Amino acid sequence: MNLIDAVARMKLTALYAWLIIGLVLLTLLLIWLTSRLRYRITATHMEVTLFGVCARRIAFGNIERVSKRPPTFSENWGNTLKPEPRRLVIHRKKGLLKEFSITPMNRYLFKAELERAMQGLGLGNASSATVAMTEEREREQA
Repeated sequence: MNLIDAVARMKLTALYAWLIIGLVLLTLLLIWLTSRLRYRITATHMEVTLFGVCARRIAFGNIERVSKRPPTFSENWGNTLKPEPRRLVIHRKKGLLKEFSITPMNRYLFKAELERAMQGLGLGNASSATVAMTEEREREQA
């Protein structure tokens, strides 16, 4: 019985080790994927993209205002481990979670571009082309 218990304990220990390794790898994968989120302003929407594929979209008509105030509870689409100096909060008119938090590279520049695109849509001057303020362009300007 003693030998059987020792083997069972070794198998259980190996299982726990593989479980911990798997959780660490999953955490690293999620951190890496989060760092690949980008923000794009189109003619009618603000989009969150992952590898160029739209993961989340907010219509300009659903945006009430944009601020830098940290929310108490929001839909978080941050792409950094230290979001506070870059946090931008989009307050929506409707939806389950009214606050939508993003972390663009330069929040003031992104906020200005977003508000300019929203004004252009309100005036009827928005074209079907993308306003072209992406995270990559912000990095080039920095």
